[in-house]
Amino acid sequence: FLAICIVIEKRFSYQLGHTQHPKIFEIELDALQAQGAGSNLLTLEMKNLYKKEGVIAIRGLISNELLDRLYIASDKLIANKGKRRRGSQFHTVVMGAVFLDPPSPEQYPDCSDKEHNDLALGETCGIIQRGEKNTSKASSSTNDLSAFREVALQSIIPSIVAEFLGIQSVEKGKNLHMLRDVFLAKDSEQHICGWHVDDYGFWPATPSSDGINAWIALDDMPIEYGGGFALSPGSHNAEWRFDAYKATGSTYTYPTEGYKNAADMFSNRPGAGTCNMKSAAPEINRKMEETKRVYDVKRGDVIFHNRWLFHRTMPFKIDATGHQKRDTVYARYSIRYAPGSAQIPKGYGTELSVLYDDKNGGRTLDEVSLLDGPWYPKCWPQVDNQEMSRLAPLLDKMHFAEVRLKERKKEMQPYLKRIGEQNRRRQSQMQRNRPDL
Repeated sequence: FLAICIVIEKRFSYQLGHTQHPKIFEIELDALQAQGAGSNLLTLEMKNLYKKEGVIAIRGLISNELLDRLYIASDKLIANKGKRRRGSQFHTVVMGAVFLDPPSPEQYPDCSDKEHNDLALGETCGIIQRGEKNTSKASSSTNDLSAFREVALQSIIPSIVAEFLGIQSVEKGKNLHMLRDVFLAKDSEQHICGWHVDDYGFWPATPSSDGINAWIALDDMPIEYGGGFALSPGSHNAEWRFDAYKATGSTYTYPTEGYKNAADMFSNRPGAGTCNMKSAAPEINRKMEETKRVYDVKRGDVIFHNRWLFHRTMPFKIDATGHQKRDTVYARYSIRYAPGSAQIPKGYGTELSVLYDDKNGGRTLDEVSLLDGPWYPKCWPQVDNQEMSRLAPLLDKMHFAEVRLKERKKEMQPYLKRIGEQNRRRQSQMQRNRPDL
């Protein structure tokens, strides 16, 4: 079992108060990349831990060279963040970073006359399959925003995700797509989204599909300062999880055919809203707070967690004088992965591919890619060159869909305002009744 020889397991057992820092696995990237296709990249312990807890943190999966490029790209996004949306928990939010600085079509060769299975590892028609040391023209961008695309699609990370999902053996019809990606930078804003599982805005796939979020730290995030990521180990299998879904109105509660319009959605969606676990289900919220896990992450660490694992952002901590313990912005890049069989939700919503063509609702990721372009690029067992050559043309479709998205948000705004007021009243009442919560 080769992976055992190249995985260094480290328990960071130094103490902060009475809290032991959670275990982080460390991998030797060069040794991992040297393995052949179909090799086991993970130890049995890692697989069993992920299966049981729904979360694992791994260090060493991204080279220093790519991390440096991601740092530069992050600075550019933060500098160009524009006006902050009122009530936003993040300093900077950029959806679809993988589509920034797309390659020109001629940078990718036509693979239609080649059988992918005949290609050796690292020879996927000019695109690196595992590992980010791509020397092709496709990664020679002057803006270097292509670093997001490289880590999301061409690094070792999709192969790790495929193995956690149990689809690492290449079988007909088995593949992995990038479902959603978002760059986030957290500052001193104390507002956060409470314990939740992602709704369709961040995870646009029906509840029947599996998936994993790869949360990448682009800065060191010392646990003593806050500003990082909290997770509830095992919550994806907890007995109370369906009560939590109902309390917040998660996608599990949505009708199969979706909602018809804004009035239908906001009148009939159950629960108090994605971010409002504390007021909607205080006892469940307390359970998660008591067992939460916060990793002491360093730049380049990747936290893999199950789609249905409850999680929340951590605000920066405030010291005894009432001041934030650190004056900085922490950047992270979050990538949602799902099998090609995952289905896009039907009905009223904000998904760009569906706003462009409502027939995309109900299609699988494979079908959308085939019929309407790489809205959800394939990343395993290999990147599809034809999809990469179609990224730039896809931007015209995205611009059209974004115009419709603005219209849709205007339709939703009165309902969202009313819900916000209701939640504030509920929170205020709860504090009066139970100041300890």
